[in-house]
Amino acid sequence: MMKKLITTALILISIPVFSQNYTDSLSKPIPFEIGISVNQLLAKNDNIENRTGFGISLKRIWRADKKINIISGIVFNQIHYLEKTIITDNSTYYKNMDFRLYDFVLPFIIRANFGNKYKLYVEAGPSVDFMPFLIGKGTEIYTTYTGNIRSSEISGEFGAQNLNLSLNAGIGFKFPVKKLNFFVASNYHLFIFDNILKDIKYTNALLSFSLGMYFN
Repeated sequence: MMKKLITTALILISIPVFSQNYTDSLSKPIPFEIGISVNQLLAKNDNIENRTGFGISLKRIWRADKKINIISGIVFNQIHYLEKTIITDNSTYYKNMDFRLYDFVLPFIIRANFGNKYKLYVEAGPSVDFMPFLIGKGTEIYTTYTGNIRSSEISGEFGAQNLNLSLNAGIGFKFPVKKLNFFVASNYHLFIFDNILKDIKYTNALLSFSLGMYFN
């Protein structure tokens, strides 16, 4: 699974971030930003317990010298949540399933900046979410053909919804520290399709807080 995860990340990173013409990349530096974040799924479902995940991002800043920027790149989120009960049939159900969903996000964001040395910014735009892996562990409870109830601990890869679309809205603040440039930001990531797991529907969104550096 880890080999598949790394391969997917490398393929997606190669698509949007460094798509500028090769000669342009030699003549001037490419503005970009890198960040780390913590996130939490905001599932509106009593059967879901939202837990804290993490993320990393690498983004290209287009029109970096303007008040209005265009942002593209890739964001990786590990989304963490617990599903209390999953009923599959009359003889089997799952309890306290601890899930980690791997979400690769390709954003297209419009960002408006306010200020000069210290900048407040707001941003919004759509993105595509590619969700190739859902890793879980928990307890399987089942009834045998003789009527006895048994339980066992299970773990492994479960079927994830592979593709989703989302809308993003965020606010951030850029500030210099000596010769380095930093940013802090908060982002609201709303999944357009209402289900992450194929058979379990609930409205969900992801709230994240990030810290990072940007390079002009």
